[in-house]
Amino acid sequence: MYASDELRQQALSTVAVENPRGWRIAKEKASKKIDAIVALATACVAAMAHRGEIGSRSARGFNRAMHVSREKIVPLQGAPVYIGQTLVEMPATVIAQSDRGSIRILAAFASEGMGLRRHVETIVKQWLTANARWALNNHRLLLGAYEDVEQQNEFDLLQIVEDLLGGYWENPLSKWEGRRDGVLDLIGKATPGTFQPSLQIDGTAKLLIEALSGRWSYDTDRREKRTVWYHVANAFSLLVATVHVGTSAVENIKVISNYDR
Repeated sequence: MYASDELRQQALSTVAVENPRGWRIAKEKASKKIDAIVALATACVAAMAHRGEIGSRSARGFNRAMHVSREKIVPLQGAPVYIGQTLVEMPATVIAQSDRGSIRILAAFASEGMGLRRHVETIVKQWLTANARWALNNHRLLLGAYEDVEQQNEFDLLQIVEDLLGGYWENPLSKWEGRRDGVLDLIGKATPGTFQPSLQIDGTAKLLIEALSGRWSYDTDRREKRTVWYHVANAFSLLVATVHVGTSAVENIKVISNYDR
């Protein structure tokens, strides 16, 4: 509160009341006034809902203070590493792990004007070598998701990624709209038992933080309007569609060999 005796007194006169719909602000005593606090609460809701781009074009509910970790997120040694990877237009990559009901974003990259092979070889593979080498050495521990680009060269592009990184790659069945809803759903979730947000992002993943702060677009028709933040958010949506939060059942992962193709 800023220095206002009236606002402070109204804040002290409020209580939180739980009902089947959730929590609401109420008066401690019927004679007290709390109108200014109720107005402040609705203003906060509006500020959170319309931060960055207005309405449905922003990642509603994303809050840097809640979703960006204050401490460095250290990769969990030997745990599966998930990757969301776009193949065309602008290669973008988001790398994460799942831990006790949360998704921990370790890194996010995009390479404007760079081909897929160079992006994966010089950026993604180098990051994995330095931070999660076990995922490169054990293909059961590197799980990737890529977008259906509806082109004949899709498998050629995917082959580039598999040759450089290995791992098991799958194509989520959901289209962009469904994956977008999955992202927004994740942003609003809390880790069971802790009430902490299920999404935690390392501070170095600046492109994803900027994308979720409202600088991305849901427009899929006009490609010339797509920004770097769109491509990073798209890679993130692919990852979210693949990760089963709260599970670490590596034994259930199907590994595809060249003979299965």
